[in-house]
Amino acid sequence: MNNKYWNILPETKNKNTVTLRDPEGWYEARIRWDGCVNYFKFFNIPLIISENEKDVDAIHICDIDDEIERLKALKDIAKEYFKDKTKLDNYWIDNEKS
Repeated sequence: MNNKYWNILPETKNKNTVTLRDPEGWYEARIRWDGCVNYFKFFNIPLIISENEKDVDAIHICDIDDEIERLKALKDIAKEYFKDKTKLDNYWIDNEKS
C-alpha cells in the first residue's frame, strides 16, 4: 500500500486510524475511518531529523475531495492572474504539470 509519496507507519495501524509519512520526512498524515485527515507539513528540518513541534503546519480535513477542489480552483486563479507577468521565474507557469 506504500507509494512514492507515502509510507504507512506499521506501528500506527489500528482499525480506526493509520499514520503515513513521506520518505523524506517532510509530510505526515493521520487518516481515520470516518474520512477525516490530520495533515502535517514540516518545515526548516524534516521530522525524521527533529521532532520539534514548532516546525510544523497542521490542518484537519474532513472532506478531502472538497479541499482538493478548492486548491485546484486557487491554482487556476493564480495561473490566470499571473499569466501576463514575466515568464522568468513565474512559478504558476513554470511548474505547470499535465
